[in-house]
Amino acid sequence: SRDENVCQTCHTCIDVCPANAIFNKKAKSGERVEKITHRPDACIYCGACAVACPVDAIDVRKTAILPEMEKKGPLEKKLIEVPAPEDALRTQLETDDDACLGCGNCVIVCPVNAFDNRELAAGYLYDMDEKAILGVKNGKISVVNQERCGGDGTCALICPVDAIRLVKKEVE
Repeated sequence: SRDENVCQTCHTCIDVCPANAIFNKKAKSGERVEKITHRPDACIYCGACAVACPVDAIDVRKTAILPEMEKKGPLEKKLIEVPAPEDALRTQLETDDDACLGCGNCVIVCPVNAFDNRELAAGYLYDMDEKAILGVKNGKISVVNQERCGGDGTCALICPVDAIRLVKKEVE
């Protein structure tokens, strides 16, 4: 949601939105200022607009991500590529830079990260905290600390373009 009383129509939110869900609505006859609006169906709830807004006029609720995860269904065993006992496998994340939008949804929903992930998801805190598993760097997702991944697959489920795969590989 956007607080129209605070918004300065600087267009920063439009510039940073990876889904092109925010746009200018032309001023109607008799109105002096254009309005910024969004398409909820296009929004991927990454929060980049809220982080970038210089006057804190935008509030993207983290809970809005959950319905999207529910649409994709529960984590299925088909993501496990190597059938073997659990103690003989290591969970690894594989990312597809070409597909990645840089939205940061995966960073935000990661249950291992015990801090507010929005700045990390927007690319502001990359490599600042080795506790993070994923971070956005130069507009693309990157694995910061593979060893901390718990393998729950939340990041892969939330990715709107399937740029993250959770695989199990034999321990060497």
